Amino acid sequence: MYRKYGLPIRFQDLPLEVCVSIFHHLPALDVVRLEQVSTEFRKLVRESVTLQYKIECFLCGVVDQTPGTHTVADKRRSLKFWHQRWKRPGFTEVCEFSGYLGKGYVSGPIFAQACRDSIDEQCSSIEFYAFDAPLRGVRDRDWVLSNLNVNYNFAIDWYQDLLVVVESSEDSRDFIVRFLTCTTGSVHPAAEQETFQLMLPVESTSQDFKLQICGDLLMLQYEYFGRMFIEMWAIDWRKGRLLLQLGEDHDVDDVVTVPVDCALIDSRYVLVALTGDSQTPALVGLDCYQMPAGVSRLVLEGIMQNALFVLELPRVLPGHFSDDLRLSVACNPHSPHALPSQMDDSTVFRAAGAPVVLVGLECGETPPNRLRYDLLIPGRFILSQLHRASAPGAHRLAWQAYSRECRIVNTGYRSCAGVVHGARYATSCKVWVPNGGAFVDVLEISHFLEPAAIYRDTDVEDGQSDDPGLQPAVCCVVKPSDQSNDEVWAEPMHTGAPYLATWTDLVLEDADELFLLEDGVVVSERDTSEHMHAYTF
Repeated sequence: MYRKYGLPIRFQDLPLEVCVSIFHHLPALDVVRLEQVSTEFRKLVRESVTLQYKIECFLCGVVDQTPGTHTVADKRRSLKFWHQRWKRPGFTEVCEFSGYLGKGYVSGPIFAQACRDSIDEQCSSIEFYAFDAPLRGVRDRDWVLSNLNVNYNFAIDWYQDLLVVVESSEDSRDFIVRFLTCTTGSVHPAAEQETFQLMLPVESTSQDFKLQICGDLLMLQYEYFGRMFIEMWAIDWRKGRLLLQLGEDHDVDDVVTVPVDCALIDSRYVLVALTGDSQTPALVGLDCYQMPAGVSRLVLEGIMQNALFVLELPRVLPGHFSDDLRLSVACNPHSPHALPSQMDDSTVFRAAGAPVVLVGLECGETPPNRLRYDLLIPGRFILSQLHRASAPGAHRLAWQAYSRECRIVNTGYRSCAGVVHGARYATSCKVWVPNGGAFVDVLEISHFLEPAAIYRDTDVEDGQSDDPGLQPAVCCVVKPSDQSNDEVWAEPMHTGAPYLATWTDLVLEDADELFLLEDGVVVSERDTSEHMHAYTF
């Protein structure tokens, strides 16, 4: 019932096009709930392919970014094909390439790697591989950009046609960041400055740069002196403006807590991982566009003063603790699983948030004393905390207060470290092969979609098999897990985020590194790490 000028109007009396236009502007979750409780609304959905497509996008966790020339019917077919193939993928090797030097980057359906020049042994080229992505209308192709200086590292954002390259300069403390296009290697037309210069607080010869792009934000992280020190910068690459610089206070001895990693969760907020001897590890949320004027560099005190929130991470018992806390965030700006924007109109928005935050907790130095866990936190939960904080106040949230929103995975026995792309978490899983009489590592994928979509999905097997074999299988995991280990954790590890678990038939026996694409995977071989294999379905 709708009331206008004091008179009630039934939606059934309005033209179908008007009703669809009204409901199309509702959040997808509200549309799904209305369909479940209202018979009349369910009839309306049956008559509208537009509302059907809106609901299907929600159930698949997809943001519609297909070309406007596609009909709704074509979009629905592509979406159904894409979702079903990811739930039960049958991977096929599509190409094999060599020369991988440990510098690779993924953006949507694109994988790019730096290549060494055969003459001077310098990284002077970048190879791009585009793999079939039906949901995007992308077809197989590859190309090379030459005459580049990528000794330090690079990053790409395919949908902004952006290539960021970090180059050295004559001064060992200075580095140059260059903004180019992926397709031609020319200066990016949207960048007001062709280059941006960075200066380290101390002199170093390390080449360990890590880059992330999310919308207008570029995050750079530099590790030097064997990861003893880490420096971080947030740059608005379009305006060529430094927004934020983080680091360790080199003038203070015996610093207890230090920043050890960082990651962009969307095109405004950055998460900083803090840890130290006998301290509770934590994630700190900062707004890159709301830093105080006149502050050139933040150390621990400044980080805490400007933090919007502090998420305490699970503590490890003394004796197992390690200062090496890794934080990894899947923040592909144009991932199908990107969360909707909640940015202000005054802020340019070109990227949504990451659906899943992956925190790597590693304890000990060498096996068997080394322990490794992956903690998966819903991005929507973190973004809600960030949006709720109107000003820096650093309200703390203890681990037990949000643990049931998360999942934790013991990855110490897995051959590949876990990776995230959009709402998917991928790692290896050991399964028993009766014919071979041995365990093998296969690719396992966890889909962290909206809980309402997971509970509604009926296209899954009953129960969860501990021995899926090499047959692709998918099940719905909703039961809370208890990862308690009195020898490791200082508190119970009750986690309960629901997800769809998919076991694939892709064997990763010799895999060393894993890249998850929009419609496939790229893996490197352990014995010959310069060899790469790409698989799509």
